[in-house]
Amino acid sequence: MKRTLTIFEKDATHLWPQIVAFVATLALFACEDPTYTKHEDMGLVQLTNLLYLVLPLSCWLLVTSVMQEEKAVGHEQYWLARPFTWVDLLAAKALFLLAFVIVPVFVCQELVLDANGFSAIEHFGELLVKQVFFAALLLLPMAAMGAVTKNLGHAFLGGLLVSIVLTLGSGVTAAFAPGSNWGALPWIRETVVAAVALCGAAAVIYLQYTRRRAALGRAVLAGVAVLVLAVWTLSPWQPAFAIQSWFSTQRIDPQAVRISFDPRPEKSSDVHSRTGVYVTIPVRLENVPRDLEAESDWASIESPWRSGWSTSSWLRSDASGIRWLVVSVDADYFERAKDAPVRLRGSLDLTLFAPSGSPSSFGCWTETSTFYCLSPLPRMRLTEVWSEGNASANEVHSPFPTSPWFGLLEKYSTPDTGPTLIADRPVAYIQRSFDLGPLRLSDYRAAFK
Repeated sequence: MKRTLTIFEKDATHLWPQIVAFVATLALFACEDPTYTKHEDMGLVQLTNLLYLVLPLSCWLLVTSVMQEEKAVGHEQYWLARPFTWVDLLAAKALFLLAFVIVPVFVCQELVLDANGFSAIEHFGELLVKQVFFAALLLLPMAAMGAVTKNLGHAFLGGLLVSIVLTLGSGVTAAFAPGSNWGALPWIRETVVAAVALCGAAAVIYLQYTRRRAALGRAVLAGVAVLVLAVWTLSPWQPAFAIQSWFSTQRIDPQAVRISFDPRPEKSSDVHSRTGVYVTIPVRLENVPRDLEAESDWASIESPWRSGWSTSSWLRSDASGIRWLVVSVDADYFERAKDAPVRLRGSLDLTLFAPSGSPSSFGCWTETSTFYCLSPLPRMRLTEVWSEGNASANEVHSPFPTSPWFGLLEKYSTPDTGPTLIADRPVAYIQRSFDLGPLRLSDYRAAFK
């Protein structure tokens, strides 16, 4: 322990300018975050927005510098001849990151909660979980990159290359892999990605300080980046729903709820996209308990012509309360099969909600047409709410924060007609299959508004 504290003291003495720069930037960000602080001067707005770039860079500089105080690249480093082991060294680095990165971030987030009317004690568990995701998705990958590079320049280029690969990969996925839309279940994917990044980065650091084989460490780091991208591009899979169902607080027999065809309406016009072909099939959800409301988290469609169907499908309700199963269909396939009898088979992942009180009971407060909540909202449903200008409807959020960002609050703005926030606690998650048809697709093609 004495040798670990000696290394820790040495690192703190050598890197005090980087520590001061990071803590000062973090404190400035906590005070001036545009999410909850109004800035009338546009110049000041641009300056505060610059913190979104400066803060992660200052964190990267501090983390990389401490990892490269005793370089793990090469076999002629001075620390190899000193009377301490790699265990002492890694323990000192871990203590440094805890003391000068994780603790300041935790304290700043706690102070932000207190200053904005939240109870930090009440959300203490969420704060701790957020530090885990912060370490898994930001801190340890930075440390791993610092461990396999010789200097700050190499670490910067390596981090830039990984960021470009991940950004381009996720962009290609969004454009060409519609199955990557997880509906209301993205927190499961983000948790798996965090677990992969945490284990991968820890493995890289362990291998580098025990074997000192930079090529192996860099190869493992590249493999982890590819694996993270692969997990990110996955479509929702069956275990994802099983994980979601762990958080049910009320026992509901999933076989009681049935999905059937609703013969009353003929077609829906409430589709706002003019790209592609959409069919809207009216359906009923039967035997839902009277005191509960149901919303769909994910819709999966199966058909004999799987290659002709898009994986983009969802369940929605219109103003009259009729529910529609909306399915995106390939245009060429639609023209070939629009008059042929088709059976729609698939399943719906449903969340059952118990109506509850005002948004303030969930850690939110409202100011004119804007309200502020913990980011992400803990297991809430939003209807006709705009998040930073983007529509966000019927979303079930994570039971714990999965964002690795330094900030903790998120701002939502509502239409000029007034807020239409519905803050209902989910009580059960069930999955139900359906078999509709035979139907003619041409009878249910959406008429766009």
